[in-house]
Amino acid sequence: MVKTSQSQKTVMSYSAHGHAPYILAAGLGREIGNVVVNRFPRYGEIQEHVLKKHYGKDPNIFIDEGSGRILAQIDFFGDYGDYVARNLRRGEKVRKELKDYLRSFEATSLAGERRTFSNPEISISLGARFVPDPERTFYVYPALTTEVAKRAPFQVKGVEEFVRVVHGEEIMYKRIFLPQITTFSYTSIEKLPQEVSTPPLTHMLKDEQEIPEGSVYYNLSGATGALDAEIIRAASRTNLRLYRAPEIDGPGIPTGPAIIFNKNCIGQIARAGWGTIWMCQLAGKPIMAPEFRENDDPEIFHNNKTVQSLGLGVIFESISQEVIERAVATTTKIKELNNQLLRTFGTLDGIEFVAQKMQEDRS
Repeated sequence: MVKTSQSQKTVMSYSAHGHAPYILAAGLGREIGNVVVNRFPRYGEIQEHVLKKHYGKDPNIFIDEGSGRILAQIDFFGDYGDYVARNLRRGEKVRKELKDYLRSFEATSLAGERRTFSNPEISISLGARFVPDPERTFYVYPALTTEVAKRAPFQVKGVEEFVRVVHGEEIMYKRIFLPQITTFSYTSIEKLPQEVSTPPLTHMLKDEQEIPEGSVYYNLSGATGALDAEIIRAASRTNLRLYRAPEIDGPGIPTGPAIIFNKNCIGQIARAGWGTIWMCQLAGKPIMAPEFRENDDPEIFHNNKTVQSLGLGVIFESISQEVIERAVATTTKIKELNNQLLRTFGTLDGIEFVAQKMQEDRS
């Protein structure tokens, strides 16, 4: 249950690129108390719109521009090699700026309240690096930054030093929460001692609007525009009734992501980020994702492998009726995976699961 007391604890979040991390940060933090979400300059008003789509005018969710501007210095956009170089060049500067900034700052809630905060009690990293206090930070994300970096499917200058520096932070995290079905589920990798497996890091949603049978939803990545053209082109070629995210300028009827849970929606066309994959998974629907493009986030390369290996959808070079049919055929496997997770964890809601574990760690 979400609390509403002004005297409750405050959660400071540090989000990586894309929309899924800050959506997850808000969902997790509000289960514990007030939560401060970074507002990144490149998203403008979109972040507030997206958060209100998920959580309404929640008085416990605060948006902070200052921390977003600081983290934007090492955010991922465009080219992964440039991202690694920026992190090595600016990472420690970002850590110091965040530490100084958190001494006293103001943020505005989704309900419009302006409030002053000082050194929030709890910290969560949603894939961010160079956080000011890793030893009291909970890490919640699809994969560790270093595991992705050292498995990049292309050459990256400086990646060894990047892995060394970031690993020094990762081993200090208070607890690391990684879903059981995630980036490297198609293979096996060594775990850190403080790692905890979880259900998918999203909530179940509900959608009962009247839509035609055989409808499909498509969305674009908040992290990079590398695959946007392919996704829009694929959606346009399906001959299905199209629905799209409201912020997209493209064909189709605008609506929110809850439509994935509508019985007449067959699945989603999108880049294979985990915010999208988990939502499709909980809805029992496939993701249809374009192939990996070099210099994109290497996580997507491995996400695609897991999607194929576990039967969470299909990865396509070009959309076709055969691709759509293969995607729809994976629904049985997805439901089987969900049943296995339910037996393991007793819930499919990873946000509530992790929030409870975090509170237990602090008790």
